[in-house]
Amino acid sequence: MLENLLTWLGKCPKVEGFSDLACLEDAFRRLPERERFEVSQEFLEAIAALNVPSVWAVGSLVYGQPLGDDYFKDFRRWLVLQGREITTTALNAPDQLLRGLRPYAGNPQIFVEAVDWLEESASQSVRQTQAHGSNWITPDLDEMKALVPLTFEAFGEGYRAAPADVECSDRLSIDGLGDLEVGDRVRHRGQFGLGVIRAVRVAETGIADIEFSSGLRMMRVSVSFFERADDSP
Repeated sequence: MLENLLTWLGKCPKVEGFSDLACLEDAFRRLPERERFEVSQEFLEAIAALNVPSVWAVGSLVYGQPLGDDYFKDFRRWLVLQGREITTTALNAPDQLLRGLRPYAGNPQIFVEAVDWLEESASQSVRQTQAHGSNWITPDLDEMKALVPLTFEAFGEGYRAAPADVECSDRLSIDGLGDLEVGDRVRHRGQFGLGVIRAVRVAETGIADIEFSSGLRMMRVSVSFFERADDSP
């Protein structure tokens, strides 16, 4: 079902940062047109196949709070881009992802947003299916425990069904970027472009609310995905 995609991904590095995405994009654009079409089609088919409550529960538990539609899609993208083993496990037994996901607890590194180039070669009918959110009811805590008991046992204690009130800082200190404050402008290396830091959520891990032209997003600021805008000190 996904052999073209998974074989191609097996020749590429796992995605751990923007530099890996750039290498992946370069490798994708070098493929013959027919192969680009096949890989793009199968990538979107994999994303659609992972749009199930059990995978949502795994991502939400690992992240520590419920995933919205955008974050859930970004999580599914990240899973597929890890390659054959992770993708196959996610499709067939998502609760068995526990070992590989344990280091990512609460970390937005499990989300990949900027891969429009990987999706644009698919047919219009397949791309249109990605425009819709989930058509199932979000599981509650008891249902999540039943769906993915191993993941729930590992991460359930830290899960918040609703975002907790946090005392926002006004400063981040990011390796490779230096100090950033609320109001500073940063540039996302991918699809979001220029943004303004509106609030610091978790200074220790670089989590911040950033306002882009497309809207406000909570993201992890790191040198892998961001650079200072020209007018930042």
